[in-house]
Order: sequence, then C-alpha cells, then structure tokens
Amino acid sequence: MNEKGRLEQATPILPSRDLNKTATFYTQKLGFKQTGSEHPGYLMIQRDNISLHFFLAENFDPTKDAGMCYVYVSNVEALYLEYQASGVIHPNGALEHKPWGMYEFAVLDPDNNLLRIGQAS
Repeated sequence: MNEKGRLEQATPILPSRDLNKTATFYTQKLGFKQTGSEHPGYLMIQRDNISLHFFLAENFDPTKDAGMCYVYVSNVEALYLEYQASGVIHPNGALEHKPWGMYEFAVLDPDNNLLRIGQAS
C-alpha cells in the first residue's frame, strides 16, 4: 500500500471574547450560518464550503494577539461588493491584485481576527 494520505479540508479555530457578538457579526455581516450543536464556550459557523470555529477567550487582548486565516473563493469581486455594502472591509484591505498572484481583500472581525479573502489572479 503506497498510497499517501490526502489532506481534504482545514477549519481555523479562532479566539472570541464574546461568542454571541462573534455569531452576530458573522451571520449578519458576512452571511454565515451557525452549524452543529451548541457547545459551551465554542461556536461553529459555515458559509458554502467554508467552516470557521471560535473558542471563548474572555481574557484575549485583541490589541496584542489575533488570529488570521485565508479564505479561497470564486468570484471575489462579487463577495467584495457584498462585504463592502456591509461595511466590514478592513481600512487597509481593499480589493487588489497582490504580487504573490492573488486578487484579494481583507475583513477584520470584532476580535481582531483577520480574514484575507481571495482567488488566483
């Protein structure tokens, strides 16, 4: 048996100081839905094929620490316009072609978690 294991999917687990505020931000501003059963101190959300999880970190200091993840999408321009209308684009995160070959923008959530969202240029 020479077949190697294959990585299929990854789910970032990000900090949240208040899971209710995090759920509200992601569902109302970014179009995610809560998934799975409720677990104390833990939140699971999903939109399309993207799943994000959050753990309660009440003493988390967003001025010193933060989480980050990259979300690969199709039709990045349409998603950018949707999120721009929601007022969630990072002040320095406008949609642009990056030198590393991605067309991307950025969103910063209330806990300073950075979502870089893009597709290949």
